[in-house]
Amino acid sequence: PASLFAAAGQLEPNAKAIGQTVEGLQGALVQAAKGNASSSAGVVAATKGTSEQLGTASKQLAAGLTRLSNLSKAAACLVSDSLSQQNILLGARAVCLTCQNIVVCARTAQKSPGGQTAQTALQGSSASVADTLKSFIQNAQATNSQASRGLAELEDAVAEICKMLSTFETPAFKGNMSVTGNNAIASARALAESSAQLVSACDSNPEEISTAAKSTLGSAMSLLGNVQGACRLMDDKVIKHNLTAAARAVANSTNKLLNAAEQQRHDVSKDPKAQSKPSAAASDVVEKISVVVNAASDMPGGWNAKKM
Repeated sequence: PASLFAAAGQLEPNAKAIGQTVEGLQGALVQAAKGNASSSAGVVAATKGTSEQLGTASKQLAAGLTRLSNLSKAAACLVSDSLSQQNILLGARAVCLTCQNIVVCARTAQKSPGGQTAQTALQGSSASVADTLKSFIQNAQATNSQASRGLAELEDAVAEICKMLSTFETPAFKGNMSVTGNNAIASARALAESSAQLVSACDSNPEEISTAAKSTLGSAMSLLGNVQGACRLMDDKVIKHNLTAAARAVANSTNKLLNAAEQQRHDVSKDPKAQSKPSAAASDVVEKISVVVNAASDMPGGWNAKKM
């Protein structure tokens, strides 16, 4: 029981790295909870055996609770809002406490095999463990589903930009045919703003990350479409090459930013290097955008680019 008390008292969120992704954590938490259900049933069954058998069963349960505690702390590190963090940690604490109680009841029941009171208490404790574990699993799935939301939008944005780039300089890519150089520049500036918002959202809740990822994707798509459309309105091959090459470089840098943001959300260790990558990637996007602005200033309708 001492180790169970320790597990129940060590559920404050920390930055310990567990090496899990959001999807991995969700599955691992559910499996750990199911393992604890099996181990608690083993404790009940061991009451009909020797004290050594009950001790072994109790140790197995304690080991499972330690794993559940560690996974819960890692999951809490991936959740930005304090309410969701508390739900995970308090849920794990409740599991540890009910499991600690079942060990106490099991010891009493083993010492009084014919005692109705002890057997009733053991049955009630077993039911409490089952209810607590069920609630924990439901809450863990809901919380990790929420955390996954922002990550899904980041992944989708990368895939969509890659898809656009695969046809960017081919006839299959239509682009926006009713634009000028200034439109291309405006979309580049919008992408710079979206990139900054994405960096700010990296430490925010999943909804803000989702919104920032969608905004960044929309700005990148607009840039590629406007650049390709504007290039088809002129004949200068040098300017067209410079602008399309610059736009492609911006899109590739944007994907690196989206990947860096996703990696930061996956990083439960809060490693400073991983935390700084989105900012560095955003700086690279802005640098590439300046090349687009300079190239677009040479286009018809882009003469006032640097004044925008």
